[in-house]
Amino acid sequence: MILQDRLSLSFDALVEQYISEPAGMDHTIHPAVADDTKPSLLLSAGGYQTTANDMARFFLGMNDGSIIDATDWQRLIMDSRYLFDNYSLGAVVETRNDVLTNGHSGGGARANIRYAPEHQVGAMVCTADKDNRGFAMVLARMLIDEMVTGVPPKIPLLVALTDFDAMTGEQVIAAYEEAASIPNRYDLTDTESLLNVIGYTFLERE
Repeated sequence: MILQDRLSLSFDALVEQYISEPAGMDHTIHPAVADDTKPSLLLSAGGYQTTANDMARFFLGMNDGSIIDATDWQRLIMDSRYLFDNYSLGAVVETRNDVLTNGHSGGGARANIRYAPEHQVGAMVCTADKDNRGFAMVLARMLIDEMVTGVPPKIPLLVALTDFDAMTGEQVIAAYEEAASIPNRYDLTDTESLLNVIGYTFLERE
């Protein structure tokens, strides 16, 4: 709404002018713009639909500067005026293994987009399953890790605990301890947040 007020253009017109058109993203659109039967109270990035080809064009547009120079983008999202915890200008900012990435997930964690401006690589993972237990989030990070380092990533801890819904708390702890005891097999980076999610899931189920 701020952009629309300051620039006197609708949000979809701004997205087209500054992002999709310069990048050649011909199949990226908000349903509310294309179809009057799907009105949107507030047009937002969260409602946009795209394709794998268009996302590749988006990453290339970031790399060649046709959207924005990757260095300028990194400087912008890391500006202390906009950075709050790990959010900046609508993007989630993460640093893993000394690699800064920004992006966002969507569709109930069915998709995750990550872009590493210093390395000019990006990854988008999409699933059709909103109950994919966060694998879209994990896979996008793994792809970035491998593209930057050239080293195949470790298996996400989520794989070892994927059936936690059918486990008791004690079984989850035992599965975690077994996974943690195998050297260099599982990625234990996000252990605390994953166990926290499982714990809250168990609390909700009483």
